[in-house]
Amino acid sequence: MRVSVCHCYNCQKRSGSAFAVQARFPADAVTIAGEEKVWEGMADSGNTASFHFCPHCGSDVYYR
Repeated sequence: MRVSVCHCYNCQKRSGSAFAVQARFPADAVTIAGEEKVWEGMADSGNTASFHFCPHCGSDVYYR
């Protein structure tokens, strides 16, 4: 759907940088397979954000 750059506090924490780049897709167009760890927090907007990571290396995989 789109590619964007965000500088909100959660994206800064997620990326370890001042900005985070993301590609956005409709949820029904994506299939996720494999193990993951999830951390949930409050976004700047007040909405809940869930961040999904690789349980082995800690790489950021996706978020909702």
